[in-house]
Amino acid sequence: MSEHVVSLVKGLADAGIEYAFGITGSGASLGLITGLQERGVQYYPVGHEGAAALMAGACCRDGRSRAVAVSIKGPGFINMAPGMLSNWYEGRPALSVSEAYATNTPPARQHKRADHAAIAGTLVKAYDRCDGRREQVTELVTVAQAEYPGPVHLDLGLQPEAQRSQFAVDASTAATPADAVTEVCERIAASRRPAVILGSVARRVLADTDWNSLRVPVVTTASAKGVMNETSDFAGGVITGEITDYAPEAGVLAEADLLVGFGLRNNEVVKATPMGAPMILIDCVGGDAQAGFEAETVLLDRDLVRPAERTVAALREKHWGEDIVAVHRQRWKELLLTDEWLPASVFSRLQSQIDTRPVLVLDTGFFCTVGETVWQAMQADGFCGSSVGRFMGTAIPTAIGVAISTAPQPVVCVVGDGGISPYVGEIKLAVAERLPILFMLFSDGRYGSVAAFSDINPLVERAVNFSAAGWWRVVESLGCAARPVSDFAALSNALSAWEPTAGPFFIECAFEPEPYAAIAKRLR
Repeated sequence: MSEHVVSLVKGLADAGIEYAFGITGSGASLGLITGLQERGVQYYPVGHEGAAALMAGACCRDGRSRAVAVSIKGPGFINMAPGMLSNWYEGRPALSVSEAYATNTPPARQHKRADHAAIAGTLVKAYDRCDGRREQVTELVTVAQAEYPGPVHLDLGLQPEAQRSQFAVDASTAATPADAVTEVCERIAASRRPAVILGSVARRVLADTDWNSLRVPVVTTASAKGVMNETSDFAGGVITGEITDYAPEAGVLAEADLLVGFGLRNNEVVKATPMGAPMILIDCVGGDAQAGFEAETVLLDRDLVRPAERTVAALREKHWGEDIVAVHRQRWKELLLTDEWLPASVFSRLQSQIDTRPVLVLDTGFFCTVGETVWQAMQADGFCGSSVGRFMGTAIPTAIGVAISTAPQPVVCVVGDGGISPYVGEIKLAVAERLPILFMLFSDGRYGSVAAFSDINPLVERAVNFSAAGWWRVVESLGCAARPVSDFAALSNALSAWEPTAGPFFIECAFEPEPYAAIAKRLR
């Protein structure tokens, strides 16, 4: 290994990196991977570099940089880009490292060239070239973990000392004056029906706050699902900004006379829009993050814990809304939890039949809207989805990263017809590692969320419809036990056959497309 790779290995270990994923070349990346394993960092070889970045991101979903993805230069780096972009969307501070040419390499000596810096600038919070210092990783991790968290990238092509990059965490948000917090607390005290909205910052910066002690309605963005125990009488569900009769914005928040949002940002909803009642937003980052909600008050403080403690204390003095939440919950249950063979009832059966509390990992599609509503997460680490990016195809590698970083806790991974294809081969890694993952395909034979809103004609049908599924046979050929089911009895038998400690299992569920789409469209 070259000296700068040796230094990087030490820097990654010092920074707390626990997991590495990737595809090696014969040069610096191989030395890096070897060195990391010598330092006790477990390395997992993947089938595609994009999956490596997604797996690393899944290990960092709590806002801590614990994993790195590794690739060769050029094509390997480009292959990693989808995972890097997904990590940027979801606020997952994973590191990625690629082989690269030194800055003084002549163009004639550059094979598989690509402008990593220009491309990475659109995908990550920070890009840098290895400069041989152990402290460089710590500097990048500091940037990655700062709000809003996100991925960072490091090229292994050595750069001269004179070209060292300088990174600074944005600290432009000043401390909020105490009287501003007092005014917010007074407004809460004067309200009769305050409700709370939680963004993902609640699971990172405010992780020690006991949201379950509140006795007012609490809703969350999908990124914050589980921060409030969703079995609580005051848990109102997941908001997206797409307001229909069955959405929490209409069924719960419409009854409030004051809305208090903690970390509610417009990148965590599909559509940022006013929600009827006057709104107070409390956060640690500003800029345009709160634009669209038309909040009356935006209270910003780098030390978010301080104002949050006071406002949460004021909210604890209030008690109302369990009847409103109960009515809202009963309405969507009557809509969704029928005897029909549809995704909602399957989600319900999954949660009731699996004895342990598994982590639910969702891809995107109509079924994810249903899953976000029906599945009741009891803690913040009980759910992981493409909640911001709605990035199709990410769930399989994400589930593998979740399983590796939370073992032995079981994982339920649900994908649709569009999400199964991109990374299905990564199931081989789950088999090799005997990971406790239940992979489930919810198939209606088409891109349901596209087809439901499209005109019916032969050209559209070719674009949105699939041939007969039968993915379970493909998965079975990868060494993973698999079976198709088409009714509740078969599902129950399949679930009974899965023993998480034995490794992954795959179940393919086929649904009729029209009733599947009709119910999902009423939710959002």
